[in-house]
Amino acid sequence: MTTEEKIINQTVHLIDTNGYQNLSLRKLTKELGLTTGAFYRHFKDKNELFISKSSNPII
Repeated sequence: MTTEEKIINQTVHLIDTNGYQNLSLRKLTKELGLTTGAFYRHFKDKNELFISKSSNPII
């Protein structure tokens, strides 16, 4: 599984648990054990991540 897929999978879990509005980038990167810079290597921002998650629902 790629880092991008791990980010998407964890995002699905955290959105289900906390809701999109309550999901901070800080919380997401902490849960993943990533730095903010590592996140930005894969996604421009939280909205881009959400769009990517929406377009890959089976990941």
